Amino acid sequence: MKPREIYQHQRAAEWTRVDMLIALYDAEIDCLKRCQQAYLEHDTVAWKREALYAERIVVELLAGLDLNFGEIPARLQDLYLFVLNGIATGGKQGLDSSIKVLTELRDAFQAIRLEAIALEQSGEISPAESVRMIDSLA
Repeated sequence: MKPREIYQHQRAAEWTRVDMLIALYDAEIDCLKRCQQAYLEHDTVAWKREALYAERIVVELLAGLDLNFGEIPARLQDLYLFVLNGIATGGKQGLDSSIKVLTELRDAFQAIRLEAIALEQSGEISPAESVRMIDSLA
């Protein structure tokens, strides 16, 4: 294993579910901003690269949803599909809207972070499969 991979595995093992989710949102927002910049600069190679990576993160977010838990995962699914559509559209408006949705979701999870960590530590929320998620995005 490379030193970077070892570091990622050690760091991921310490992450809570909400921290991982916030990190994914941060990565997605940063990626969409790079995608937006490439779009504005008419750099189709960079735009395609960033768009594919952004789509991959959203697919991971979608894969993490359990629709058996009612309305909230279903609403998140709708929002993630909206973001995917914004990426696929590729225009300034679609990317702006996607960034706005993800920023609001990220801020909402940041606002409940301490409560979510307490629930995970008490066992009311199961811990995340952190290493698998990190590996899939590496």
